[in-house]
Amino acid sequence: MNMKNLLPVFAVMIFLLFAGCSDENGSADSGQSDAIVNTDCNDERIGKECEAGTGECRRTGKYICDKKTLEVKCDAVAGKASPEICDGKDNDCNGKTDETFEDLGKVCVTGKGQCESEGVYTCNEKGDGVLCNATLLFPSDEICDGKDNNCDGSTDEIFTDLNKECEVGKGECKTAGLYICAPDGKGVVCNAIEKEPQKEICDGKDNNCDGLTDEDFEELNQKCTIGLGECRSEGKYVCKADGSGVECDAEKKNPQVEICDKKDNNCDGFTDEDAPDCSVVLAGNMKTPFATGKGLTETYFVMPFGIAFDEKSGDVFVSDYIANMIFVLKYDDVSRSYSSEIFSGDSYRGDLTGNKDVSRFSGPSLMVIDKSTDRLLIADTLNNKIKAVDLQTFSSSLIAGSGNIGADDGEGENATFYYPMGIVADSNGVIFVADTYNHCIRRLQYDTFKQKYIADTYAGICGTSGNTNSSDPKAARFNMPTGLAVSDAGDLYVADRGNSRIRLISKTGGVSTYVQISNADIVSVALDEYGYLFVVDYNGSIRQVSPTLNVQTLISGLKSPTGITLGKNSSAFVTESKSQMIRKINLSNGSFTFVAGRGKSQEPGATYSTPLAYPSGLFFDEASKDLYISNTYSNRVLLISSYETYNISGDGLAGSLESSLYLPSKMTKFGEDIYFSDKFNHCIRKVSYDKDSGSYKTETVAGKCGTAGNVNGDKDTSRLNKPDGITVLDDKRLLFADSGNHCIKVIENGVVSVYSGKCGTAGRADGAYNSATFNAPEGIVCNKSKLECYVSDTGNHLIRKINPDGSVVRYSGDPANTKGGFKDGTKDEALYNQPSGISLMVNFDESVTLFVADRNNHIIRQIESTGEAITLIGKNSCSEEYGERASTGLCFPSDIYFTSGGAMIVVDSGNNRILGIY
Repeated sequence: MNMKNLLPVFAVMIFLLFAGCSDENGSADSGQSDAIVNTDCNDERIGKECEAGTGECRRTGKYICDKKTLEVKCDAVAGKASPEICDGKDNDCNGKTDETFEDLGKVCVTGKGQCESEGVYTCNEKGDGVLCNATLLFPSDEICDGKDNNCDGSTDEIFTDLNKECEVGKGECKTAGLYICAPDGKGVVCNAIEKEPQKEICDGKDNNCDGLTDEDFEELNQKCTIGLGECRSEGKYVCKADGSGVECDAEKKNPQVEICDKKDNNCDGFTDEDAPDCSVVLAGNMKTPFATGKGLTETYFVMPFGIAFDEKSGDVFVSDYIANMIFVLKYDDVSRSYSSEIFSGDSYRGDLTGNKDVSRFSGPSLMVIDKSTDRLLIADTLNNKIKAVDLQTFSSSLIAGSGNIGADDGEGENATFYYPMGIVADSNGVIFVADTYNHCIRRLQYDTFKQKYIADTYAGICGTSGNTNSSDPKAARFNMPTGLAVSDAGDLYVADRGNSRIRLISKTGGVSTYVQISNADIVSVALDEYGYLFVVDYNGSIRQVSPTLNVQTLISGLKSPTGITLGKNSSAFVTESKSQMIRKINLSNGSFTFVAGRGKSQEPGATYSTPLAYPSGLFFDEASKDLYISNTYSNRVLLISSYETYNISGDGLAGSLESSLYLPSKMTKFGEDIYFSDKFNHCIRKVSYDKDSGSYKTETVAGKCGTAGNVNGDKDTSRLNKPDGITVLDDKRLLFADSGNHCIKVIENGVVSVYSGKCGTAGRADGAYNSATFNAPEGIVCNKSKLECYVSDTGNHLIRKINPDGSVVRYSGDPANTKGGFKDGTKDEALYNQPSGISLMVNFDESVTLFVADRNNHIIRQIESTGEAITLIGKNSCSEEYGERASTGLCFPSDIYFTSGGAMIVVDSGNNRILGIY
């Protein structure tokens, strides 16, 4: 075919080619698919870019012409779809971006309270979710401002009292309001406004708004009495109607005629004193020789636990674990017993410090006197605190303890304990505490710069019990330690109760077992100056551990003893928690006596009911009606005046100092002063009343107190030996029986000389003043009008007479009686048994009748001027009856005073009483 014939054919083909490369609208392919167009590949798209797929599946390529088919197509191949993630892309290639994350881009909030911040949700780093892009704000300390400062969702939540009811002021000034935020936001304050205080009056209200009600009226609600004897009526002090003071509400009774019935019928303070043939107790109580000095009062405890003795005052302090109080047993200057007063606490369980009336405790247990600060230290166990009470001001204060259970060391108020029970202070004022439930020993040292105590752990590991000794005290182990004692050297003894052992913590370091007492429940310990340790076993015994570690039981049968404290003269005081009693123990022989507690109640008896401790001498001042007593075993001289008892000489401590006596005996009045024999101090002393100071002064007038001898001379050079009876011879001379020297001496113008007897030689010979002999004479009395004296020659069991020239003759008593006996009869028949005190009555014919305390016969003898002796009072056996004269009994009477009115006053020593016999 020639070219001319082919031209129409090519034209048709070209037309078809272009028509195949256009869409139905005549436009070019979008490149979004793999479209194939039949053409002759002369398409202008050839080589241009094209795409396949959607989103992350989209791929780019170029248009090409398939030479085989002459089709134009995109060579791009769409990618494989993947699961949708949050990244701003269409991962699953469905034409949508992040469509599964519905919160994306929405508003969001983070934080609470002041930390709240707004943003929008954005994709997280992994793309598997969204997060809020709000700015992170940080919390601050919560303050009281109505906002959530610490961003915990609560507002002011630490201020628990906010919007609660509150009160301000005390007493009548008190008003109510609500707690609101303080201006500085650091706490809350009460928005109430208190009233103005007024002057305190007695009306049961706190008028002056100091937290105390009627505090100016100390006697309010205390017991009171009006009247004496049978007129005595008890009541209590109540407010006067006008509020100006208090008055006793006791009922008034009228006196009756006095009869012999052991009662004070006429209400004058004396019992049976006007009733004929009657005996009455003027002072003392034969059943309980160690009791209160101004009338017997019964002491009640619930659970006495700790006990501490004050060497200065003689007072004994007792903690009542259940009553939550501290009692003081006031030393009454009379006996080995004490009257009870509340020293601190008010029986309510609490935790307050301050003055006596507001202090409160919770389970106070063991105590000790801190001599360096003159304070009573107390383990306030259930409060987990250590407290102190000033012995002078009675004010309590905190030593250490926050009140929380723990074992934290540090400054006092921040330290923590776990039911501490034991406490002791060394000579430097360092305090050691048995932190019982922490099983460790704590130490409290005063920081003078910080003015507070600092606590640290001295021995053991707090919180860990065991029984391990160690050279390192802090590596040792204890088990429920309770009582503590410290030596002068600083060694600490621990009652390791759970281990039934006494542990020793050496001052130089190291913990060891001092002694083990099998099956003992050791509560407390006490250490004396000689190194003897006294151990309280709650099972009922007191044991002694010698320095050589010899253990012996001193006393048993006690009812759950807990506390122990050492007293004077080898004595100790022990609390019996179960019997609710306090006992005093003689550590030298293990004997004990009741001191206080309702375990053994006491009756008050007569008005003159001052209990005594083996009195042996007296003087009755008929003009003033004052009664002076040598309270021998308490080493004191007492005055009973106007129904009250006063200590006028002696501090209760046996000794030779001017403040101390040692078994004082007979006495007399010479001029305005009382002279007495300080028998076992070997001296004569005088008690004078100073009107300017209103006090009594004691001074030595003969002999050197504390030194026995047989030397004449003035008060500085003279030496005596157990002087006893003393009497007035005339206006210038005093006679006394120098018993240990077996003679009678005289004091004239301050100089001692021999009056009668061969001093230093015992015998029974009559004769001249310098050849006659006596044997331990005790009693002497003189008929001043004739200067004749009568002597109870005690060791010879005779009554002797000294003539004005000093010569001696036998006055009454069997001359052959050398061993004592009992028999009434004539001068030569009468038998005596250690006659002691002696008194006389001058008859109308100027003869004398003698009255003798025939001590070991337990009777009062009457001796006529002929020397004949009859039994006047007593039963020749130790007995205690009184009332009707004929039935009155005595026990070791030692002195007697016959009054001008015909009554007798007898020192009934063995019954610890003074009897008036009418």
